[in-house]
Amino acid sequence: MNNTNRKRTTKKVRTSAFRLYECLPVKQRTQSKKLTLIRKLTTDLLVSYQKSNSGFYYDQEDNPKRTITKNKVPVSNNDLDNSEAELIIYVNQILYDKDHKYRVLEMLGSGTFGQVVKCKDLKTKKEVAVKIVKNLPAYFNQALTEIQILNFINKSETRQPVVELFSHFMFQNHLCFVFELLSVNLYELIKWNHYRGLEMKLVCCFMIQILSSLIHLYDHGIIHCDLKPENILLEGLFTIKVKLIDFGSACFLHKKMYNYIQSRYYRSPEVILRLPYTQSIDMWSFGCLLAELFIGLPLFPGSNEYDQLARIIQLRG
Repeated sequence: MNNTNRKRTTKKVRTSAFRLYECLPVKQRTQSKKLTLIRKLTTDLLVSYQKSNSGFYYDQEDNPKRTITKNKVPVSNNDLDNSEAELIIYVNQILYDKDHKYRVLEMLGSGTFGQVVKCKDLKTKKEVAVKIVKNLPAYFNQALTEIQILNFINKSETRQPVVELFSHFMFQNHLCFVFELLSVNLYELIKWNHYRGLEMKLVCCFMIQILSSLIHLYDHGIIHCDLKPENILLEGLFTIKVKLIDFGSACFLHKKMYNYIQSRYYRSPEVILRLPYTQSIDMWSFGCLLAELFIGLPLFPGSNEYDQLARIIQLRG
């Protein structure tokens, strides 16, 4: 690539990144500008206090144990789990395996599979995302398949836009996954932009990366089974790089586990009709996702499967 083309490419990337920045709320933009200054002012604050006062002592473990799991009532697993078989998690709780300890910082999200929390690896001092699977046999077995698929993908020689799994371990009868920490998902990005849709250049940039991950899955005989804006995450707030996450419903082409898959708005006709399906169902979801990124609203927002199919027929015949 000559210098002229390189400059043009760099300019395009910078422009796309600026457009992405414009999608952020004004409050988020202001906070991001002050972030560097605040970090500089507060770096090694505890060390400064200790130097000025020899009697000063602080330990995060002394902080109040604030519970961040929605259902806080203990029911099973020696009063560690709630009625939904979720581990009751609190801030500053230590999740551990034989090699690492992870301090819980905050809740990132929850779903049918369990919970995802932001943690600090006390060994490496890096922040990670830990997925804690529900303490139920069905979820445990599916999680084992997820580990197999992610290890299979991550071992690839070429780096793909797929979330990286660092490790997994058992904690209090719950299977835990340690992932790299990513940023917001594409649904949040659309929401921040007031559901007006994103600029075409930005959509194309996301499209190329998502397609790259789907081609990689296709080459390895894997079906994601739940492609949607919530499962595409930005690597950071000020980057246009994205990664595919949540392989909890994924399966190998020769080893399909479920007939009821895919979120409804992105569910393909063959899945709705309970017909045999292939990796093409991910491409259907990709098309729905792509349209939503551009127009800002779901292409087929069906209220149930009958309505979903009717909307598809109305548009596609």
